[in-house]
Amino acid sequence: MPLARQAKSAKKAQETPDAQKLEKAVLLAQLELARAERAQADDKIRRLEQQLFGTEQSSASESEKSDLSGSDSEDRQGRQMDMGEMLFERLLEGLGDGFPASIRKSAQEAVKDGPEADERSRKGCNWIGGIQLAWTSPPTVRKLKPHVQEHFPRPIKPGDVLSEVDGTPVDGLSRRNILGLLKKFKGSVGFKRVHHKSHQEAIRESAKDALKSGPDEDAAHREGQNWIWGFLLAWTSPPVVRDVRPEVQEHFPSPITPGDFLHQVDGRRVEDLSRTEVLKLLQKYNGRIGFRSGKDEDFRKSAKEALRSGPQEDAESGQGCDWIGGILLAWTSPPVVRDVKPGMQKHFERPIAAGDILHTVDGKRVHGLSREEVLKLLSKHNGSLCFRQGDDMDEKVRSSAREAARSGPEEDAESGKGCDWIGGILLAWTSPPVVRDVKPEAQKHFPKPISAGDVLRQVDGKLVGGLTRAEILALLQGFQGSFGFRSGADMDEDVRVSARKALDQGPEEDEQSGKGCNWIGGILLAWTSPPVVRDVKPSVQKHFPRPITPGDVLRMVDGELVQHMSRAEILRALVHFDGELGFRSKHPAEISLADLLRRLGDP
Repeated sequence: MPLARQAKSAKKAQETPDAQKLEKAVLLAQLELARAERAQADDKIRRLEQQLFGTEQSSASESEKSDLSGSDSEDRQGRQMDMGEMLFERLLEGLGDGFPASIRKSAQEAVKDGPEADERSRKGCNWIGGIQLAWTSPPTVRKLKPHVQEHFPRPIKPGDVLSEVDGTPVDGLSRRNILGLLKKFKGSVGFKRVHHKSHQEAIRESAKDALKSGPDEDAAHREGQNWIWGFLLAWTSPPVVRDVRPEVQEHFPSPITPGDFLHQVDGRRVEDLSRTEVLKLLQKYNGRIGFRSGKDEDFRKSAKEALRSGPQEDAESGQGCDWIGGILLAWTSPPVVRDVKPGMQKHFERPIAAGDILHTVDGKRVHGLSREEVLKLLSKHNGSLCFRQGDDMDEKVRSSAREAARSGPEEDAESGKGCDWIGGILLAWTSPPVVRDVKPEAQKHFPKPISAGDVLRQVDGKLVGGLTRAEILALLQGFQGSFGFRSGADMDEDVRVSARKALDQGPEEDEQSGKGCNWIGGILLAWTSPPVVRDVKPSVQKHFPRPITPGDVLRMVDGELVQHMSRAEILRALVHFDGELGFRSKHPAEISLADLLRRLGDP
């Protein structure tokens, strides 16, 4: 204890006169406010005593006191409150433009401007003194600026939550009330560190709770509904999604939307299972959950109905037609689109139009199949429909490949390996083949334009890198409708070469993580878990559907998640890179507001 007192005295001696003056002003303001609060309390006690014991008093002096409480007392306590408030306001003005002032100022601006959008919470967020607070309950820190840490006794970390402001607990308070506290911030903020469950734990626990508590009411279906982690599932067969919380989406490659169906849990299909059976599966959830677009169910139902009822008349073909999930198909071979309901377009990468042809159902070609055979495929539809624009390009590819095999290659001055026109695309026989030219009419058969310099990556699912001209032409003579091109000069080899080099030479220094980094095919990756992008060469961007930016994280290599892989394991996967890199924008881990501004202390 003596040592502690000595340390406290030494610290006090080091304080500047300004600091001592500021501390005194704080105490004076608090004293005046306390006096005013006490006066209010005394007055309330007197009023309650009068109501309880009667208003008649035994002496004139008591009567005088009662009068005082009704008039002079109110004036006095009003003056005391005014004095306390005035001193407090002047104190705030005297605190300067430091971190405390920035808290108050940004809180005032947040009140005026309203919340900003927050990807993970519908209630939005605001920057408060260099800390981005999401208005969850209690508020959660999303991001913070580096200079903020110096104002706290311990580092603020993602996932911490705001627990109190100047001694007032904030859990359960509205955004407006919390901002009101922060506008008059006195210097004390408390944070709690929260243990965040993995989404697997959350799914298992919510399934257990749902089994125990029973279903909630669902206005559209008598079997009810339950929140399972961030999904509101109605217990139809299969279960349908009624609502989705925003934070769920980051765990899936494409957005889950209301109307989608729960398809499988850990590889087991659930469409014929009861609510109890599905929940028991979810109680043992091991990381794999599959949803299907709501349109799939529409296709299956309408295909079954068409099988039962027979075709409608199609004057143009005489073969009949049927509405299948919002698309009117005439039963030519292959089936051709007669009409499309506007609501169907959102389910396809490019618009479906009258005159387009149905090419595949779940990867199976339908050319040559009867109406009944196509409808049976559609009645078991599992999510993949492929339409081709207008006239079929397949025969052009096959016939031009046969002609090229017979006649030999034309001259290609750039490579010396020769080239051939294949279905409107001039291919030079490099490895892999590179596009030299494209006829305009060929473009309509592809979801995005093919350009000179693009490379042929696969034919009907088979990779062509390393194959000879004769081997590729043999594939093209039996062409089934699937071409895969990559934009620009092939990036694959750059990735493979740089990965081999990184394995041989080890990592470069990465000051930010201490785990090292390497350039991989024009992308500087730091070996955090998962790897994070530090820098990107501009020439790389054309190979990706959206720009890659510093801070993005590497999610997968050729379909394999890398989050729990070591640097060596990821590099070995990249040495055999086969064309698919998956990145996603980094959602900064949640942080939480620590004991904000302890510089003034908490008297």
